Amino acid sequence: MYIYEMILDILKKNGPTSIPSICQEMNQQTSHLEEQEKIVQPSQVKSAITRKKELFKVQNDLVYIDPEKDVQYLHVHIGGVVEPAITIKVDFGKNRFVFFEWNLDQNVNVNERRTQSQVIGDVETFKKELYRIKPWQWDADYQKEAMVLDGVYWSVKLVTQGRVYESEGLECYPEDWKRFCKSLTKLTGMTLL
Repeated sequence: MYIYEMILDILKKNGPTSIPSICQEMNQQTSHLEEQEKIVQPSQVKSAITRKKELFKVQNDLVYIDPEKDVQYLHVHIGGVVEPAITIKVDFGKNRFVFFEWNLDQNVNVNERRTQSQVIGDVETFKKELYRIKPWQWDADYQKEAMVLDGVYWSVKLVTQGRVYESEGLECYPEDWKRFCKSLTKLTGMTLL
């Protein structure tokens, strides 16, 4: 686990926290490590906060998650003319998600679309992956310049504590779309389009 992910966990649990308190809690979490070199220093925490300045804010010596990046809710819709339509809703506050699939082909067995492991993922792990993907940096619209008569339409609505980010597209995707879909597959246990 990266230091910034540990900071995110601590801030989620405690709210705005000072760097010495973050350091102390990190060292308590890793107290089972015997090597003295493994102790987290305040300079390491400061460095992680500086490197991830898009995620963290510091005010009055308290560190908190930037409200515009503090993920609360995600709504994803993916569908095509011939493909089934999929909607995934993730509520990070309630630590749960819902997966819907609409398929007009009566011969399709939904259970065949499950991944081989059939393991449903963890919402917190998915949230950390979202912080790596940074969907708040996506453009609002992804379209090909040519006319598209059929294809896969998608939309993503990301609600944070301070802002709503929306992106959509037709047969055109953000750079890290495959990574985003893989993380949704890990979360839901269902293979996406």
